[in-house]
Amino acid sequence: MPVGLGHGEAQRQAGRLLPPGQRLDPGPDLLADAGPGGIQELKQGAVAVGFGLAGLVVFRNAGEDGAAGYALLVLGSLLVTAVFLSIAALISAGAVGRKRARALALALVVWFVAVLLLDLVALGVASLLRSTAASRVLILSVLVNPASAMRTGALLGIEGTAAFGSGSLALLRFTGGATGAAALIVGSLATWIVLPALVAIRRLTRADL
Repeated sequence: MPVGLGHGEAQRQAGRLLPPGQRLDPGPDLLADAGPGGIQELKQGAVAVGFGLAGLVVFRNAGEDGAAGYALLVLGSLLVTAVFLSIAALISAGAVGRKRARALALALVVWFVAVLLLDLVALGVASLLRSTAASRVLILSVLVNPASAMRTGALLGIEGTAAFGSGSLALLRFTGGATGAAALIVGSLATWIVLPALVAIRRLTRADL
């Protein structure tokens, strides 16, 4: 069979080789048979297998210390996933009865701002200020932005207080130490998970479905 043929084209090519009047049996459609719940389970299983295999590789090459750091990274990834799911619920709750394209566009804008734009804006503003004020702007942007908070918390947990050099010292001074930094980062992520979800629930209860 020629390389590069799609699934449908491959079936048509194979059908031409059959005797007249005989049709090619496409076989069972696993995704269609699984249904929405089954597809979701397949996705979750694929994610679990991916994380598990990566964890085994890290443990084999870095030992228990590397495995602990990897577990912290996975936990941070799950927290950020929960944050953006909560924000997505809020956006969807506000778009009841409206076009889905608008909600999807707004979700993409929120993701772009949180992951890329907000950090660039903070760096640009900090470059115009003196060192003390610039450090405060950067630290506040890290604590307000859930994506930056997760990255900072994960690196501090994996590498320790020297993860960002002088930046780590400025963060610890601002937050009152490692415990204060951890509390503010966890509090930021928890706020971004709980608050949008509560607002979404309130909107849905008031919406005329």
